[in-house]
Amino acid sequence: MIRIPVENDLEMRLVEEEHAEELCSVVQENFEHLSEWMQWAVEGYSIAHTRSFIELSRRQFAKGETMNLLIFEAGKIIGGSGLNFIDRVNRGTEIGYWLDRPRNGRGIVTKCCRALIEYAFKDLDMHRIVIRCATGNLKSRAIPERLSFTEEGTLRESEWLHTKFVSLVVYSMLRPEWEVGKR
Repeated sequence: MIRIPVENDLEMRLVEEEHAEELCSVVQENFEHLSEWMQWAVEGYSIAHTRSFIELSRRQFAKGETMNLLIFEAGKIIGGSGLNFIDRVNRGTEIGYWLDRPRNGRGIVTKCCRALIEYAFKDLDMHRIVIRCATGNLKSRAIPERLSFTEEGTLRESEWLHTKFVSLVVYSMLRPEWEVGKR
């Protein structure tokens, strides 16, 4: 099992079937908060949705296509992060993340992303990491900006979010930029 330590009682772990009940509960408790920006947070979200997500995540991980992680604080699930669309040929990936509402504003996602960036560049030998955020999701956009990602541009109305199209801002970081920042 993959575990990525972040700090003290904060870590990320590969999503497993044993997490289904707790994960579903966290999503349901945060449904209104999550559905504002997450496509997968749909009306009637249930344990069946969670189990399907876990099964798909494990299959994709086995093929090296994604790495979906859960964020744990003091042993409890408080959110998710991961590497989406792992492209081994071009050595690129995309980071995604979400967090339960009560823990917003504490720097948790920034810390998790920093650890995930290091893992992707060092352990997976990636060259490029992308983060895409809805233009209106200012809290999410603050993460790549805080981490010194470069804003590349906007994909106009490129994602269907429940009832409307939203535009996405694309941010990226290249391995040489990260290496310079590590000094």
